[in-house]
Amino acid sequence: MKADIICVGTEYITGMLPESNTGYLAGRMAELDVNVRRITLVGSYDEEIKKALDDSYKDVDTVLITGGIGYGRNQNIFADYFLKKLIFSEKVFAHMKKQAEKSGVKTDDVQLKSLAEFPEGAMIFDNYEGYVPGYVLETDGKTLIVLPFLSTDIKAIFEDDIVGYFYKRVSIGKAGMKIILNEKAEKKGIRELLSSLGDLCKSENPSLDIVKEEKNYVLKIRAVGPTNGDAMILANLFASDCCQKIGNDCILNIKEDAI
Repeated sequence: MKADIICVGTEYITGMLPESNTGYLAGRMAELDVNVRRITLVGSYDEEIKKALDDSYKDVDTVLITGGIGYGRNQNIFADYFLKKLIFSEKVFAHMKKQAEKSGVKTDDVQLKSLAEFPEGAMIFDNYEGYVPGYVLETDGKTLIVLPFLSTDIKAIFEDDIVGYFYKRVSIGKAGMKIILNEKAEKKGIRELLSSLGDLCKSENPSLDIVKEEKNYVLKIRAVGPTNGDAMILANLFASDCCQKIGNDCILNIKEDAI
C-alpha cells in the first residue's frame, strides 16, 4: 500500500517552527507496511493544499494530512475538494468541550462548533489527549486521513485509531479469541466489566465485543495482521491484557474462536 503525507503550515515553510511530525508518521506507517511515497510541506493556503492533493492522488490513493488544518481552519476545503456537504456533529462538539475544559484550554463555542463540522461520510476519531479530533474520508477510490496540529494529539489519534485503520487496509491475516466469563463476572454486570476494561474497549485492532452466549458473558476478540500467525499473537497479547484488567477470578475459560 502506498500513501503520501502532506504537512500544512506556513510556519514550517518560513522556518518559524521546526517540523517533526512527518518523521514520526512516516516511521510508524512504514512499520505498518504502508509505503510512504513522499512528504510535502505546503503553506496554509487553500489553493496550495488542493494542488498538493491533486499531485498526490495522481500516484497514490491514500493521503494523510496534518498541520494547520485543526486550529482556526474549518473543513470547508476538504468538503469542497471531494464535493461533500459539511455535517455538524453534536456528539463530537460535546466531547471536545469536555476535553477542552478538562485540559484547562480556553475556547468558545463558536470555535469548537467550527471544529465539529466534517465532510459528509467521514469516519471521526475523538481526541482523548487534547480536544481536536481526526477523521478518515473514503470517497471515489480516494482516502484522506486528517490529523490535527499538536504532536501529542497526532500521536494519540494515530495510535488509538489510525493504526487499526491501516491494519484493516493492509492485512490479510485474521485471528479470534474468546474469554468466557464466570458467574462472578456476571454479578458485576456489563457496566462494571466495561469500566474494568477501560481503553481496551475502544481498540480498533484487536477489536473487543461483549456478548452473551448461552449462560455466560463472553469477550470476543478479533485481530488482523500481515499473516494469521501475526494476528494470533496480537489476539493473545490483547486477551492477556483483558484478563489482567478483569481479574483471573472472573474467567471460566479462554480459547481460540473461529472467524
